Amino acid sequence: MALPLRPAWLGGGLIAAPFLIAGLILAWMGNLLVGTVTGGLLASLGVVSVWNRAWLLGSRAAISVELRADGQGWAILRNSERRPIRRTDAFVSRWLVILPLDSRSGDSVLVTPDMLVREGHRVLRVWALWGGVATADHGSNAGTTDRLKSNAN
Repeated sequence: MALPLRPAWLGGGLIAAPFLIAGLILAWMGNLLVGTVTGGLLASLGVVSVWNRAWLLGSRAAISVELRADGQGWAILRNSERRPIRRTDAFVSRWLVILPLDSRSGDSVLVTPDMLVREGHRVLRVWALWGGVATADHGSNAGTTDRLKSNAN
């Protein structure tokens, strides 16, 4: 199941705000030249983080997450690279899912609810926690329970 990611404009603002505030405080508290340069560098770091992680504009930004029922997942990057996801190390909450990529670089994919359709975010959270793709049960309890399609033995 492929889950295309959308830019998170609100999430980007929330990521950038602490960097910008810290940059302004440094510029205000420090020596005029040193404080301004340091504050500007810190604010620039926030903009770069938002550019790659929230707005998905960097060449190595994840543009899609591919989930498989057997528990494997892949991040599809803007440069067409496919990177495996280490699901066992994922962080999952209602507002944020962090999917570490299987690499030495320590890269990860941050997914907020506004980056996916509502159902997609729920499916991603279930997959990250349990390793399966959730689908509605069309049996006797249709609409009240979910079943996990998984190859768990």
